[in-house]
Amino acid sequence: MITQKEFAKNKWFILVVTLILFWFVWFQLRPSLIRQNCQKYAREMGNNYFNLEFIQNETALRKSQLQQEYMDKAYDRCLHDKGL
Repeated sequence: MITQKEFAKNKWFILVVTLILFWFVWFQLRPSLIRQNCQKYAREMGNNYFNLEFIQNETALRKSQLQQEYMDKAYDRCLHDKGL
């Protein structure tokens, strides 16, 4: 049978472990997943932007530069929307 003292120790241990896990998920895992999703989103938006009709008249170098600028803005916007 568990005594009250042992139960109190276990309760504090469980609380500490839970707080550590929450901290890890919130400050390590969550931002990593958000960055990963935003990178994927920025690539998709960049591909869509590259295929727009008005950009087809540009040189390949200029198209690449415009696409990169658009992807950077989409990535930053996504991070901001997700709270990073």
